[in-house]
Amino acid sequence: MDLLKILRSFEEFLFEAVSWLVFYPLTLWRILRGPLAAMDYPDREQSDSEERRYDDALSPPLFLLATIVLTNLLSMALHVPPPPEATDLSRVVYASQQNLILFRSLAFSLPT
Repeated sequence: MDLLKILRSFEEFLFEAVSWLVFYPLTLWRILRGPLAAMDYPDREQSDSEERRYDDALSPPLFLLATIVLTNLLSMALHVPPPPEATDLSRVVYASQQNLILFRSLAFSLPT
């Protein structure tokens, strides 16, 4: 393995992580302030070039996944108990944190 490639990959990862820390609150604020304008934002960004797309906010799928993971971490930190289990599906979903995150990602990404 080339050490320089590993360092560049790590540098790119750090840049992405820091940009998420900056752009997540900005994107959340835009959504809370103007939900209709936030819904039009991805349509406008699709006409941009690949390099300039979503350069001032998080993309909607990434924002959704980050929000689901953050709320899951918050519920773990607050020790929120799972709801009473009534079905086999709920037992499978609440069996592990990974299942819960995957289920929430699927449920919230479906169009209404």
